[in-house]
Amino acid sequence: MESNRIIVTGHYGSGKTEYALHEALQKEGSQIYLCDLDVINPYFRSRDYKEELEVNGVNLVAPKGDLMKADLPIVTGEVAMRLNEKDATVIIDVGGDEDGATVLGQFAPVIEEMPYEFLFIANMNRPSVATAEKMISVIRAIELNSRLHVTGIIHNTHLCGEAVTSEEIHHGETVCQEVSKKLGVPLVATMIEEELYKEISESLIAKEQLIIFKRRLRSPWYV
Repeated sequence: MESNRIIVTGHYGSGKTEYALHEALQKEGSQIYLCDLDVINPYFRSRDYKEELEVNGVNLVAPKGDLMKADLPIVTGEVAMRLNEKDATVIIDVGGDEDGATVLGQFAPVIEEMPYEFLFIANMNRPSVATAEKMISVIRAIELNSRLHVTGIIHNTHLCGEAVTSEEIHHGETVCQEVSKKLGVPLVATMIEEELYKEISESLIAKEQLIIFKRRLRSPWYV
């Protein structure tokens, strides 16, 4: 059963905000909220896409006014209010380290009142999660500090718009499958950018759900 409470986490550079934006923009309905809880030194932030989200019927939950652009660990009380709206779809974009998970932890009691998905986005080109053992360590730390259980893994090996090889994608999937088996948590999907999908044989992609997306977030040096 699909949940209307979706938490998206992942280590710095994983692509979690990209996924959170993609997921929010795929939803239909009048009560869709994307909560930006990534307040610990984020590089890309959901709040930077407020205009696109609202044009497409997605309500951004983030600090208001001048505080929206402030590099401060500010959490708006509106998050709890939206989580208490049983008919709303609430997506939470949260930092994927211990500090970010601790921010999420304050909402654990209200989140646990309803079914939820807690998705870990894994980019195997990030050193902190480059092996199964490292990824498991990061996931367990997130669970401990958030007081919530990760329910699924999404594989998203990438270089922020730069080319990656089919071998890198295949390797990333293999490691994510190993983590999935060891933790008893499903590998939900592989994310792959539209342009890259055209170049990589589908036979190299695991047969779990495939998410083909158009990249919105790019490093400033990417042309």
